[in-house]
Amino acid sequence: MKKFVIVIVSVVITMSVSAQNLFVHSKEGATLLYAKMNAKGKVEGYKHETIQKVENLDNVLNVSFISIFLNKKRKPDRRFPEVHYTVIVSNGVQEWVLRSLTSPRGKIHIAITGDNIRIPVSLAPGDKLDDINFTALVSNERFTIGAEMSFTNRECLTIEDVTVPAGTYRCYKLKHTEVITAKHRSITDKTSTETILTWYAHGVGEVKSENYNTKGKLCTSKVLQVIEE
Repeated sequence: MKKFVIVIVSVVITMSVSAQNLFVHSKEGATLLYAKMNAKGKVEGYKHETIQKVENLDNVLNVSFISIFLNKKRKPDRRFPEVHYTVIVSNGVQEWVLRSLTSPRGKIHIAITGDNIRIPVSLAPGDKLDDINFTALVSNERFTIGAEMSFTNRECLTIEDVTVPAGTYRCYKLKHTEVITAKHRSITDKTSTETILTWYAHGVGEVKSENYNTKGKLCTSKVLQVIEE
């Protein structure tokens, strides 16, 4: 159940800023395919993202995404619903609007309250970022699952070239501590803590990510497989 909430949220930026300087792909109709792997590097599934709409409203860039989870055969994973969300850019800050997360094609209701995920479009190694705290509630006619999440110790570590199947990109390597407490009326609350490393490239967005447990062991990773425009 906790994994269900994490997957939903993992799916869970202007002052006339050029699209090439944003940590998001902003070409309408483009698609990005990510491979999700276990600790041994074996592919366990995919995430397919489509840029549905791009608008510049009153100098605020709005990029709307549709995110679909796929199984190892690249077929829709029916365990997880299609998710829609929006990224905005305003005043030099890119923001994942968590309250925009919806699942319009299923009978899943998603409610998120608290902070949005924010990243300045101009970063440098050593920059510290604000903590993020939010609560997610996912429900349908049969169940309700909740999770309290916090992202702390957020910082930009370095700038480096990263090669993934989709190509080689100049990336900003970010780090944060993620604490998730899953809540369900039929089970005891469970809390997990991981260190997340994420590589972002201007004009692309997330290129790669790695999740480590409290012992420093790699748990899961995700890499950009292909971009189609």
